[in-house]
Amino acid sequence: MKTLYVPSPRKLENYRDADYLVSYQLLKLCDYSLELKTIRSDNLAFDFRFYSRLALSLAKRRLRLPIPRKWTLVLSQNYRMPIGDAESESADAILTYQRYPINARLPVIWITGSTDVVALRRRPMAERDIQREIEFKREANARAALTILPTYSMKRLFDDVICPSKPTYVIPMFHPIQPIAREQFLKKWNDLAKIKLLFVGRAAIAKGLALVLDAYAILQNRYPGRVSLHVVTTFQDGPVEVPSLPGLVQESLIPHVRVIELMTESHYLLMPSVLEQYGLVYIEAMARGTIPLASDSPVQRELLDEGHAGLLVERSAHAIAEAVAAGLEDQDSVRELARRGMNFWKGCHAPEVIAAQFVSLANSALGRVAVPVI
Repeated sequence: MKTLYVPSPRKLENYRDADYLVSYQLLKLCDYSLELKTIRSDNLAFDFRFYSRLALSLAKRRLRLPIPRKWTLVLSQNYRMPIGDAESESADAILTYQRYPINARLPVIWITGSTDVVALRRRPMAERDIQREIEFKREANARAALTILPTYSMKRLFDDVICPSKPTYVIPMFHPIQPIAREQFLKKWNDLAKIKLLFVGRAAIAKGLALVLDAYAILQNRYPGRVSLHVVTTFQDGPVEVPSLPGLVQESLIPHVRVIELMTESHYLLMPSVLEQYGLVYIEAMARGTIPLASDSPVQRELLDEGHAGLLVERSAHAIAEAVAAGLEDQDSVRELARRGMNFWKGCHAPEVIAAQFVSLANSALGRVAVPVI
């Protein structure tokens, strides 16, 4: 058995930021492999520093306060983890996401993402901050025993932009979700008298809610009474007018378990985002027997098996409506697409599959020499 130390703070139950959840979920790797044990830091001072930076980040972003970036919590950032925790538990390596533990005394398995310079400039991000991110990732790769990226398209971009001194590897994001029961899957897809659509995303504008609403209006006009739409959003990035249409329900704040319930009941998840760094919600959809619809982009093409496990569309209401209409017209083909999505998830994204890949890479990492403390 290999022990991995995950420097993750105590979990805030009601905070759902995806980047925060990744670190916490890594602790559950041991639930899916008898060859792994994970341990978390148990240090109140460390937790306080993490959440203080997080609070400043939220204040800077949401309240637009002039808080220096170096005080906030950013993904491309060195930090000091509590000394003694890993050694006292006899950990074999440190498993960390995005931020790098600069005082690590054990081999580090570092999970990161690519740096899309074009997208960062469009955000916009200052050139000096872009360069800092590139330099940070180049230095972290040099220190790490292993550098992991979630997709091959991210790996290619990382290798092109960062020019790493050590090889990089690919493991999809670990997401400990339970799949839909076979009986539920068969019941949902045997009854296609009414198609249930779902939109989930705090950032309604960036996730493409306006396009989804326009597509739904087209479908309602073409197939009256045969489709419904459930919208879950907090309009985090600005308001989107939600029209009064038959079968349309909108909610704001609901527990994640309720989101999974809605996904289990729905036939399609519609989320044509402007830019999606990864998209764990698409993985959740496949696990729950729901067909994900995403914008046709490199990362999403990989996540959805080039369109064999979901729908990849251009960002237009007409394209979204046509993709859903095809299933209404040919129910056998849409059932087959849902089955392919489930099978792809089982083979490539299921938590036990990802855990086995971490076991293999952890064994590889342990043969490397730890980086000296800086």
